[in-house]
Amino acid sequence: MYGCNSGQVRLTCQNGDRCINIFGVIFISIEVKIPKEIKEYEEKFILGFPLRQTLSILVSVAVSVIIYGVCRDKIDLNTITTIISLIIAPIFLIGFIKYEGLTLERYMYLYFKSIFSVPQNRKMEEISVIDEACKESITVYEEAMSSYRKAKKKLKKFK
Repeated sequence: MYGCNSGQVRLTCQNGDRCINIFGVIFISIEVKIPKEIKEYEEKFILGFPLRQTLSILVSVAVSVIIYGVCRDKIDLNTITTIISLIIAPIFLIGFIKYEGLTLERYMYLYFKSIFSVPQNRKMEEISVIDEACKESITVYEEAMSSYRKAKKKLKKFK
């Protein structure tokens, strides 16, 4: 595509990328991937895993090695494998599970907070807004009428 007014000429480079020649200077377009949601971005630490997942893997491996070292002479291999799987599964999942954008421990904290700190039995009471407004206007009306009657009595005394 040639542009007479702007001096742009679009070319195709040798590797198939799009190039732009502006007044003798060739610009190569570079494609950069941007995450859809910036809050979901996690910096990769080791082997493509974020730091959180890497720590989860390392802690679960360390716990499984310790459990195996303690139990290998006392219990058979199948039982040790079952015990290790049951113990390290929650540790491993802490690094990987996210629910509605919350990490597992944050979700569990909010869940238990909602159960224990917020009262479950709430007393509901009906309040009619119209009745409350009417009560207020009736009291204002009665006060105005009593002051009116007092003023009227004072007027009769002067006549």
